[in-house]
Amino acid sequence: MVTLKQLIPALQSLGVSVEHIELAIAELYGLVAELDEIEVKGRQQVDTLLGCMMALDAIIGDKRGENNG
Repeated sequence: MVTLKQLIPALQSLGVSVEHIELAIAELYGLVAELDEIEVKGRQQVDTLLGCMMALDAIIGDKRGENNG
């Protein structure tokens, strides 16, 4: 799987500024942080929430707990 962090050079070659890329990554980190605050009940809801959080981490290119953004 290709991550957003791995795509930075390709995006730059297409004219996307590093600042825009970093803002997008920061926005995704913010979404993960917001999801950390959500309380859910039930197995299905927990699975869904965890899946969303893991998907965002995969898109960014980080493992949980290792984000330095």
